[in-house]
Amino acid sequence: MNYIGSKKSLLEFLESSIYKVVGLKNFTFLDLFAGRSIVGQHFKKNNHKIISNDQQYYSFVLNKNYIENHKILKFQNLEDEIKKLKNINFEK
Repeated sequence: MNYIGSKKSLLEFLESSIYKVVGLKNFTFLDLFAGRSIVGQHFKKNNHKIISNDQQYYSFVLNKNYIENHKILKFQNLEDEIKKLKNINFEK
């Protein structure tokens, strides 16, 4: 999902600027205007603790998934059901 205001193009600048001030050690990163959580995800990959905030509900949902989850969620039962649905003859 891309939109006006994305900070993706600023990641290198943000990272180098922040590391100049706080160093490379693990720190808590506060993402005040998290949006789709691209900045929080970037710093999470570098093993920093992330606190994110945004007024929009979509942002809450995205951050709940990308920041709080520590492993990829598997929906095996759902995937199995979808496979079964593909073979249904809806005309019957």
